[in-house]
Amino acid sequence: MKKSLRQEIFRQRKALDAPTYQARSRAVKQRLLDGGFLDGVKSVHLYYAINNEVNTLELIEELWQRDIEVVMPRTDLKNNKLDNYPITSFDQLEERTAFKLLEPKPSLPLREEDCDLILVPGLVFDHDLNRIGYGGGFYDRFLARSRGRKVAIAYDFQVRESIPSEPHDIRMDQIVTDARIYA
Repeated sequence: MKKSLRQEIFRQRKALDAPTYQARSRAVKQRLLDGGFLDGVKSVHLYYAINNEVNTLELIEELWQRDIEVVMPRTDLKNNKLDNYPITSFDQLEERTAFKLLEPKPSLPLREEDCDLILVPGLVFDHDLNRIGYGGGFYDRFLARSRGRKVAIAYDFQVRESIPSEPHDIRMDQIVTDARIYA
């Protein structure tokens, strides 16, 4: 069931044309800003979007303008986990061949502390704030040891009434989409 849901949503997301993708991504960003999600926040963990995930580039720039620390994950394939690195420029990112995404360069200082806000990617979510990711478990393991506020960002078509979940799956505190906030 999870596999078919992943495939279905991935196809829908990849099918977004450029104007729709940008408009929906901006709507998510605006909902985050208008919803007070950044109020009092000093650090935000977020990802570099791939495969038509909600675009995070404009949000990252907004965070820098507000003097909020931007922390991005780097996949540690040897230890099967995510490491966190603060970045202050897109020049501090490099393409990784494992997932074809941009991640912080390993020469940056590692950040051990939790972030105030963790913006989480995923493929499918539900009204009970459950999440289905890409299947590697990297974010579930990371979120299990994090104390920051866990907020998924997605398009509204990625949210279903109910999805299968397992004991190791980490629930979100909220889900912000282009159409609404689930809490």
